[in-house]
Amino acid sequence: MAINFKLILGIIGNIISMCLFASPIYLKVALQILVVTINLFGCLIELIYISICLEYAPKKTQTKTLKLLAAVVVFFILAVVIVLEVVHDKHRHEFIIGVLCAVFSVGMYASLLTVMFMPFLLSLFNFINGLVWFGYSFVGHIDIFIMIPNGLGAFSAWHNFFCTSSTGMHLQ
Repeated sequence: MAINFKLILGIIGNIISMCLFASPIYLKVALQILVVTINLFGCLIELIYISICLEYAPKKTQTKTLKLLAAVVVFFILAVVIVLEVVHDKHRHEFIIGVLCAVFSVGMYASLLTVMFMPFLLSLFNFINGLVWFGYSFVGHIDIFIMIPNGLGAFSAWHNFFCTSSTGMHLQ
């Protein structure tokens, strides 16, 4: 098997070029991009899940789900518009939106505590996800809006992972 040095050098050149082009980006902007991209990806995946659910759900469940989804979208739009129009201080913008995001993130993790039979891999990856983002919150400056919900998320996943596994609830 021949090694294609031209391909290898081309890939290395592309990586170096990307780093060169991105070098003027400040660390804070680069870190924000990481948070934005993973959340956009998560929203896309969740929309796919909801679409699949709606495709196969009974009509009553479809209606209920669409109403709930519409309420969430309306709430999101209203929150953004109200914060941008009423609050004129950038730091207050960050605080209000940060608190809202933290509340919903904690709700996402806490909702898993109500599940009686938690799949092993879901508990494991929730735990790892919470730990990684908890650690990420300390990079640069401490970001409490990432630290608090993900710390609580790691704890709740740990609780599901260890407490329900000892009772056999992971077994399906």
